[in-house]
Amino acid sequence: MEAEKIISRIREEIDKIYEKYEGHPLVEQEDIMDGFEDIIWEYYEDLSPM
Repeated sequence: MEAEKIISRIREEIDKIYEKYEGHPLVEQEDIMDGFEDIIWEYYEDLSPM
């Protein structure tokens, strides 16, 4: 996965967080991290030799 694609996907996840939790005082960490963890795992899978 190219760096530009990673940045784009991170921005998409951030936008989802803002849309979902706008105005809510309590947010679970898992709700925020799930999307980012998926992006990170996919990136490392692309780097690893098959």
